[in-house]
Amino acid sequence: MDDVVAQLRSCLTSEALDARIDAGIQKHRTRDIRLTINGDDGRPIQRQCRVELKHVGHTFSFGANCFMLDGYPDAEQNRRWEQAYLRVFNHTVVPFYWADLEPADGQLRFAADSVPVFRRPPPDAVLAWCERTGVTPKGHPLIWHSLLPEWLPTDRVERTMRIRRRFEEIAARYHGRINTWDVVNEALIRPPELVMPRDYVNWAFEQAAGFFPPSNRLFYNDVGWECFEQFHQEDSALYLLLQNLQLRKARLDGIGMQHHLFMSAESLARKRHQHLSPQRHLEVLDLYANFGLPVHISEITIPQYPGFDDDGTLQADMVRASYRAWFSHPSVEAIIWWNLADGRQHGDEGKYRGGLLREDLSEKPAYQAIDQLINREWRTNATLSVASGQAEFRAFHGRYRVLVDGEPVPQEITISRDMPSEIAISLADSRIATAGALT
Repeated sequence: MDDVVAQLRSCLTSEALDARIDAGIQKHRTRDIRLTINGDDGRPIQRQCRVELKHVGHTFSFGANCFMLDGYPDAEQNRRWEQAYLRVFNHTVVPFYWADLEPADGQLRFAADSVPVFRRPPPDAVLAWCERTGVTPKGHPLIWHSLLPEWLPTDRVERTMRIRRRFEEIAARYHGRINTWDVVNEALIRPPELVMPRDYVNWAFEQAAGFFPPSNRLFYNDVGWECFEQFHQEDSALYLLLQNLQLRKARLDGIGMQHHLFMSAESLARKRHQHLSPQRHLEVLDLYANFGLPVHISEITIPQYPGFDDDGTLQADMVRASYRAWFSHPSVEAIIWWNLADGRQHGDEGKYRGGLLREDLSEKPAYQAIDQLINREWRTNATLSVASGQAEFRAFHGRYRVLVDGEPVPQEITISRDMPSEIAISLADSRIATAGALT
């Protein structure tokens, strides 16, 4: 047992790996800023003042699925789940699994008052919660060969027509409220005998491009072993599929890479360099950066192995090492955990206790590790002594509230790699003068 734990820990860190990750975080997730404070005359003030920067939100997406939103039997449990979610996450996965969303032909469960289904809150209810809390939603998935409704015809022509109708219905209702969609999920593991439209993946992207406006982003999402274990450089199956889509001019806007470690501790120890090693993850991300597309680490389960990790510290170490590596890579724009809490997973997903919370909704060390990264290490809160109206500083990307001599500036500023590096605050009207930095 000790040997297995030692093997798992052995691939998480090295001096060279840590140096690359630290440098990547600084280069890709922070920015040098020149702040100018203008007076009533529009010129930099010539007096000393104190400027406070308070980080109020990340521009990077940290998330999980929201399948247990209001899904517990009592209000206090639901409150605790929501509180834990919102403390660390600003992004969520909205379930659009066809079998549960349309259990009978034409009987859609879009509305908030739809018949309850375990782990499948209706999209309208989830989006109302997102709009109330400021969480960004992602629709998942438009089509997946698993969880097809039982009523779906098996004739290829009829099935193709029904899938097309589903795309059209979802786009008509949600294209203005959800801007990112997993169009196809896990096509590389579809059983060859399962009937789907001809040229299934490319066809699905063609249909989605016709129904969803350009403001919506269309992603392809697949399983972790196709991303990390079955990695053969440019000859990887996933790489070839994505390359095929791009060569055929499909509207492919992003890549989803899952990271479910659904295997025993012994198996993971044997395959640690393929599945667990941050070095392997960075090598994979370096290659897929060739597509010039944003990457979501889209579904994450890192186990707390019974008998090997009863105190949860190994899970926390694996989580911290993985999040640091992913966050350091410029292609990654979202890191999405899967099940927030133990005890409410689908099927065998809960076998290895891959939640960040225990079944009683108390925090595990893994949750605390993520909280430490997101809410402490990866944000900037600073007090600057500003002379002659200008100050220079480096800050993590994010949204910031600004106070000048204790007085808040009404509007937030945003720091990111896509925004101007020079920001001017006007004390005359308390507005940010650089239009590109306003939120």
